[in-house]
Amino acid sequence: MGDVLDLDKLAVGIRPRQPWEAIDLGFLMAKRWWWPLTRLWLIISAPLFIALAVLPTEWLWLQYMVVWWLKPIFERAQLDFLSRSVFGEYPSTRVLLKDFSRLAFKQIFLSLTWRRLSPSRSFDLPVMQLEGLSGMRRHERLTVLHRQGVGPAASTTMFGASIEFFLAVAVASIVFAFMPQEVELSWTLFAGEQGNYWAVLIINTLTYIAMTLVAPFYVAGGFSLYLNRRIHLEAWDIEIAFKKMVQKREKVAPIASLLSVVVLVCALISVAPLPAQADVPALTKEQSQTLIDEVKKRDEFNQRETISERTFDWSWWDSFINEKDDEDEEDVEQTDTVWLDSLRSFFGGVASVGEWILWLLVLALVVFIALRYGHWLRHLIGLAPELLPEKSAPRVLFGMDVHKDSLPANVSDHAAQLWREGEARQALSLLYRGCLMQLIQRGSPLRDGDTEGRCLEKAELAAEERLLSAPALDYFRQLTQLWQALAYAHQLPDEARALKMCQQWNAVWLEAHAEAEHA
Repeated sequence: MGDVLDLDKLAVGIRPRQPWEAIDLGFLMAKRWWWPLTRLWLIISAPLFIALAVLPTEWLWLQYMVVWWLKPIFERAQLDFLSRSVFGEYPSTRVLLKDFSRLAFKQIFLSLTWRRLSPSRSFDLPVMQLEGLSGMRRHERLTVLHRQGVGPAASTTMFGASIEFFLAVAVASIVFAFMPQEVELSWTLFAGEQGNYWAVLIINTLTYIAMTLVAPFYVAGGFSLYLNRRIHLEAWDIEIAFKKMVQKREKVAPIASLLSVVVLVCALISVAPLPAQADVPALTKEQSQTLIDEVKKRDEFNQRETISERTFDWSWWDSFINEKDDEDEEDVEQTDTVWLDSLRSFFGGVASVGEWILWLLVLALVVFIALRYGHWLRHLIGLAPELLPEKSAPRVLFGMDVHKDSLPANVSDHAAQLWREGEARQALSLLYRGCLMQLIQRGSPLRDGDTEGRCLEKAELAAEERLLSAPALDYFRQLTQLWQALAYAHQLPDEARALKMCQQWNAVWLEAHAEAEHA
């Protein structure tokens, strides 16, 4: 791949990079060629994914697992495209698919067994596919390449798997968020003999889409790391620099080069100094030594300069660790005492300030816990509810007025009359408002932001605390189901059941409650 570099067709800048910078370059390549890479992935993997959709529900999980396990095979076509496009060759899809039929079976058993879970899979794939190495030669080559870049390659694998998972979960969460509340979802829909075929197929499709989105970036990141290691090991950037120099020199005419050489030679000859000639008399050893001494006595060799530098006085430290003379001993002891007293006062003040700060932090923590978790503290210390400040009960829930003054004196008769007049929604709304009003009056802590399901949970808690009778809880549970089906799914209950709910309201909420209070 990199034996002959065509400088005019390089699509990326060739220079040594840090490993994470190389991965970023790979992501830019994946972004630039995203559609060709994704198209190759879909053409190769989508037929298999669709064919596996014929599996029965209890075996449909194999649809995702088979495609996931064969990812190292599908990624070879994307690597083939990248290895050509980087050097200016943009093959057609037909050519790539023809080559894939040959590449798919190279070392396929090893790629799908113990190499399958290798954390550096995208970094190692070019060694097998582009260099054609296997066995011990492949092992030696990977040993050299792994000296730098294997850590980021493993991190890329981990990040890619995490992004696939979170993408699938995010899309699934969006889908399930728009499901009506009356549609009951359970994990049994996605697994086991009772699993729902379409639910499992949707989950498999979402994970396949996540794999499709991540695959181009994962393959391009590993390939860019591989290119970067070859640039470091084989000095491609230096080779390119020399080739550029050669190309520039080839553009210069030979006569111009010859004239430059002639001008350079003439210039050197003109500035060259003539050989110096002087009559130097021969000297004996004693005469040479005398001459040297005379030269050393000259003023040029006897210039002296005094440089003074003001330094910090460390005598206080010396007085602290060394003993002075007897005549200075009293002064030293007095200085040490003053210094130690000052140091003790300074750290004493710091300790006092730190103590105040710690107490203020403890006080702030206590206030925060009391304000934030006061309702838990009430249960822990057994504080009576009447000793705590009461919160105002809500007047409106779900856009409905739940105050006592907004309800008629006889809820059962009024709701039954509304139903007979064809006002089904108003009839169930009146019954539901009456239940909420009764829950509030009996001490159930309903809040403005509570949903129907949350109100039902609080009613169950009230029943456990014996604030609500069992018939009232059962009535409220049935009415909640009817109200949700009407309000969100626009499903009317049958007339007999609706009229029965209307007739039972007074008996459940008023008469039974009065009997319980009397008892």
